[in-house]
This record gives sequence, C-alpha cells and structure tokens, in this order.
Amino acid sequence: MAKFTGSVIGQGMSGAAGSVVFVSRRDGINYIKPRTTPRNPQTPLQQAARARMTAALRAYQSLSLAEMAAWREFTARYNDAFRRPARQSELAVCALFQGLGAKFLQVSPSSPVPTAVPGTLEVGDVVRVSCAVASPGVVRVSGSQANAAGMVTEILLQPLASAGRQPRDGHYRTAGFHIFSAGALTVDFPVRSRFVGVAARFVCAATGQATAVLPVGVVEVGG
Repeated sequence: MAKFTGSVIGQGMSGAAGSVVFVSRRDGINYIKPRTTPRNPQTPLQQAARARMTAALRAYQSLSLAEMAAWREFTARYNDAFRRPARQSELAVCALFQGLGAKFLQVSPSSPVPTAVPGTLEVGDVVRVSCAVASPGVVRVSGSQANAAGMVTEILLQPLASAGRQPRDGHYRTAGFHIFSAGALTVDFPVRSRFVGVAARFVCAATGQATAVLPVGVVEVGG
C-alpha cells in the first residue's frame, strides 16, 4: 500500500480506479491500495447458516412485550452466571436469542423457533464420546450410553494436513447430529482427509442451548 500527501493530482482523491483504490484521510495523508473483492463464495453451508440466522431474527422481531421482558431477564441471569458483561441492551438480548434460535433450527430445520425463554441456564449430558476408524475413509463416533432425554449429540470434524497437525479451536465444522440410544451407540461419517480431528457437543433439541465443544481425538482414516 502506497502513501502520499496532498498534491495537485492527488488532493482529496477517493474511490476506485482500475485495480487500485484511493483513500483520503482528514490529516491530509492519502493511500493507494490494491482493489480487492470481498471473499464471499456463497456455499450451500453458508447460505443455510444465514437463512437460520434470518429466521431467528424474524422470530425475535415477533416477540411480545411480555416475551421481551422475559428475555431481558434471562439474558441478565445468563450474563451473570457466565461472568459476561451485565448488559440487557437490545443487541445483547437479540444476540443470545438469535444464537439459540439458529442452533435450534440446525437441529430441527422445519420447526418454528421457540419464543419462550429456556427453563434452565445450562444443559449437559453424561455421555462419553469416542472415535475410531470404521473403514478406510470412514470415521466412527461412539457414545458410552444413550443421550439424556431431549439432548442431541452434535458431531464436529476438522481435516488435518498431516500427523503433526493438531486441531484448532474454532476450526471444527458440524458433520451431523445423532441421538445415541441403546440400539444406536455408533454413527459413521465419510471423510476425505487422511487425518481428522473429532469433537462433540450436546444440544438441547427444545431450546438450542449447547455445551462447549469437547475435543474427542484425532484419527487416521486412510491413505
């Protein structure tokens, strides 16, 4: 990025020209930087995520005064319980509602977003999740026992470039949801990467509340 001060040519220039962008600041310093197009590949997964957030926002905008008051009170208790800034602003309430609504729709895409506040602040499960190779190119995720009533296990995967790589927080992606039960304590996922990090979290199907992401392990599935 180039920088220059005012001149007969460059004085007050701003905007784009060809492959560069001119930026003028109040202090008289002007910049020329490459013109770039924001990366927005519009993948099906991105579009689905945006659709869920939009649906959750519409549900939030439909709240009655009584429902909004309940969500403000719930947000205050939530922030206090998890030591977050004690805010009850519309932005804070909306963010919490949208997050829960979007997760709810990820589990139950054809159901309406619930507008009632959850009955509890936290959810969880006692299932111990493990992973192994089912066959070349397929990872098997197992639960030690059935999920608690109303709980769903979200399975997350992270491709790894080599055996020396370790999974990174925030880089897992949802592979699917599974309810562990007496007759279904395993679930298989096909993968393309030779090495895959596996994680899980438990989601309340009725509210969208979820636990933190829990790393399970790394498996070598082939190659």
